[in-house]
Amino acid sequence: CGNLSNDSSFQKVAAIVGSALADGVLTEEEKASILAVIDSVLDVTEDGAEVVFDGRSFCLSGNFTHGSKAEVEQHITSRGGSILKSVTRKCDYVVVGELGSDAFSFGNFGAKVAKARELQDSGLPITVIPESGLY
Repeated sequence: CGNLSNDSSFQKVAAIVGSALADGVLTEEEKASILAVIDSVLDVTEDGAEVVFDGRSFCLSGNFTHGSKAEVEQHITSRGGSILKSVTRKCDYVVVGELGSDAFSFGNFGAKVAKARELQDSGLPITVIPESGLY
């Protein structure tokens, strides 16, 4: 657990599993709670989140079905949004490209999404959305 001990997603799963197993009995409710936490960790995007472009900052991650990164950036800036090259405290949205993003369903998301999750855990309102959320 050396590398995972500082990962907030791992900490959430470890906490719920530890709590559920503390008495040596795993109830159906505890199983459901564990599965819900694991599901939330694996689902990194907030499908259906309302996107406000004007005055908001976006960071792009991955490859996009709607065109090149430059084309997606143009789509965002033409609607009043700005582009950040990395996830910072000023970032409003991290947009995950949907081309080849099956790996995300197995928890293999990139550093930008991991950074966004870390900032979310510290209370910042960063939204991680799939590329389709822009269109």
